[in-house]
Amino acid sequence: MPSPPAPARTKAPRSRAARGAASPTSQALSATPAGAQALPARSLEGGAEPVPAHRWQGSKARVWRQILGHEALQRPGGGRWRRWIEPFYGCGVMAQAAISRGLADEYRLADLCAPLVIAHRALALAPAALLARLALLAPKPGASPAEAERAYHAAAGWMKHHCRQLRAARGALPVDLTVAARFLLLLGSNFNGLWRVNGDGEYNVPIGRRSASAPPLVYSLAAARPGLLAQSAALAQPGVSLVCADMLTTVEGAGAGDVVYADPPYVMDSRRGGKLYRHEYGDADHVRLLDVLAGLPCAVMVSGYSSTIYDSSPLASWRTIDFNAMTRGGIAIERLWMNYPEPAELHDLRYLGSNFRERERIKRKKARWQAKLAKLDPLERAAIMECLRELEAVE
Repeated sequence: MPSPPAPARTKAPRSRAARGAASPTSQALSATPAGAQALPARSLEGGAEPVPAHRWQGSKARVWRQILGHEALQRPGGGRWRRWIEPFYGCGVMAQAAISRGLADEYRLADLCAPLVIAHRALALAPAALLARLALLAPKPGASPAEAERAYHAAAGWMKHHCRQLRAARGALPVDLTVAARFLLLLGSNFNGLWRVNGDGEYNVPIGRRSASAPPLVYSLAAARPGLLAQSAALAQPGVSLVCADMLTTVEGAGAGDVVYADPPYVMDSRRGGKLYRHEYGDADHVRLLDVLAGLPCAVMVSGYSSTIYDSSPLASWRTIDFNAMTRGGIAIERLWMNYPEPAELHDLRYLGSNFRERERIKRKKARWQAKLAKLDPLERAAIMECLRELEAVE
């Protein structure tokens, strides 16, 4: 949930990093690594489990199953969406899940955090070179607390200057392996996976510790590698584009056959903590966001917490799903708003049921029926299957 829409559609001066960048809504990540293969369309059973590339405040790493397991991601009428449009990309877990399941023909991904976009474009276009740069900059395995702190502060000091340079960067930003590697190194060992800058645009998050007296967190490339490679494989697929852009630019042109998934910073009054993001949302930003999303001529999904602003907005008449989400402050109730009718078929039948107990009940029932059917004579079993197909045709 990283970024709000820009307050005005004014033309900001472009930084050196953004010069020559292509249109933020058109350029795909087309330089697929050698040997990479296109992922096939997935069945209702879903694809591989997504693995986050790094920590990120507000990430859907813990709740993507609840979202993907409901009917939310199944296109009404079946088939693939024309485009999956995600204006609040964050750590990319939802995008990775959507891409690995072949939910759409194209994926338009965006975020206003320029270092994040640079890092993930590097994952897509030069994963081997990025891993090599990370290995060079990260603390060596078994590094002492003092060595870990030196590595962190060196990366943080270097990033302060470059964050200022990237404040106005927009579009399909060029790959910078040093920016990408230091961004990932900082997120892997800072306080709570925050990406925060001060009023001058300088990175200012302290190193992380599990307690006040504990040693500092040490970035582990070995532990991070599976997530980095999983995100790289997803972003390298044909039809995927990732740019630095605001919400308005990203959803512009959305139409029939598209699905927009919006996971903005949650309403401040509904949170248990304070400000978390470089690009925060005030109440007026939320009102504007909801008006824009409600006016889109396509399928829209919005993640958030119930709040006065949302409950009195155009989303109040949309279909909703509530589910429990474990946060650092304890269990919270997440809500998913959808502007289209409930389809007759779920995208991922493994998560059929409104909660864990319901899913377990259905799972046991399925196992009992499977055991009974396995004991039947094949012809008798075929007769029952024919009856089920007839019922499905009637419905």
